[in-house]
Amino acid sequence: MNEYRYNYQYHERNSQLMIYHCPWCGGIASKSHRASLFHKLNSESCEEIYNKTVTCTTLDEVIALLGQPDVDEPTTVKHNVKDDSIPRIDHVRRICYHQLYEEMSVLFEQRIGGSIGRVFVPKPLKANK
Repeated sequence: MNEYRYNYQYHERNSQLMIYHCPWCGGIASKSHRASLFHKLNSESCEEIYNKTVTCTTLDEVIALLGQPDVDEPTTVKHNVKDDSIPRIDHVRRICYHQLYEEMSVLFEQRIGGSIGRVFVPKPLKANK
């Protein structure tokens, strides 16, 4: 895949640092091949699902429009703050549709402010056998 990482522990958590340049000579690392492992997002499909759900203000409205999701789960969203105060963590609801499109999954999230967030996630390409 031509990706290089340095794995380390930071505050008792596993972390990774992507390496883009050789630490000895400063040369640029090879280009990653990660994108070749996933479908390319189709802008027409993204626009279609966005336009279909643009008037939805709740996840229940999305479900009424698209049917039962493959996944309906709570999740957390961490909000970083600029000062030294404790970061805010909000609990939100997320629904996922994996079967709507062959090339992508669609995730909807009810945001704290009341809006609906949409995320389009490319699916992995199937390995040739």
